[in-house]
Amino acid sequence: MVSDWGSIGELKAHGYAKNNKEAAKLSVIVGSDMDMESYVYVEHLEALVKEGKIDEALIDDAAHRILKIKYELGLFDDPYKYCDEKREKQVIGSKENIDAVLSMAKKIDCTP
Repeated sequence: MVSDWGSIGELKAHGYAKNNKEAAKLSVIVGSDMDMESYVYVEHLEALVKEGKIDEALIDDAAHRILKIKYELGLFDDPYKYCDEKREKQVIGSKENIDAVLSMAKKIDCTP
């Protein structure tokens, strides 16, 4: 599992963790393998391991899963394999995909 952009760092703002260190601890324990952009793993995982608050094996397992997926995707052979402007315009940014995403977003209930 990979976090959404900055979402592990947002655990504090949303009241799920008292600080970024706790957010890192909670996230790695529940199986978030990669922290995208909030840097709480970089800033806190080493200390959490040294303090005995998380097992280093959790980090080893997460790294293993991330590296395995990157290998299976062929990113070690061609790290830019999926960077294709033509594909981006024709497939990813196609009207069909944009309409589907808009349709999904309209179905989300955001009422408190």
